[in-house]
Amino acid sequence: MRKYVLFLLVVPFLCGFTKDIYLFKYTCSCQGRGQGGSKQLLITTWCGKKGDLPESAKRDALHALIFNGVKLGNGECPKNPIIPNSSESDPKHKEFFDRFFFTPSEYDRFILAPPSPTSPGIMKVKEGGHKGTYIITVDYDKLVDYLEQNNIIKKLSNKI
Repeated sequence: MRKYVLFLLVVPFLCGFTKDIYLFKYTCSCQGRGQGGSKQLLITTWCGKKGDLPESAKRDALHALIFNGVKLGNGECPKNPIIPNSSESDPKHKEFFDRFFFTPSEYDRFILAPPSPTSPGIMKVKEGGHKGTYIITVDYDKLVDYLEQNNIIKKLSNKI
């Protein structure tokens, strides 16, 4: 009985920490176009643990390109998202995106270089947790091709 009560108390606590890095709380702006259809993004991300910031920044960059578009920047990045007018919780593709965003080997293939912290860098925030600003280079063309191959989007005639 004692083990059962301990289990009930510990599991929700642990689940809160594991979900914390998947909140997709970020701001995104364009830093320019790279070689071979890549996009360079400036991502400011928030999460509970300082060590989770680089992974969070990578996922947030992909999340921005797929679902939100890049609203701020110099015009070198697509303003519109890859999947316009769509919710990431669309039941038709929910399983695909759960696997995509929660499995590093799935999303890492589109990140061309390790995230590099920029000014102001990593800071502790009042609400608890940390905030980090990173430059992320994403292979945009490869990401679009991957979504097309998995029938998430229809084939696009021209890529930005």
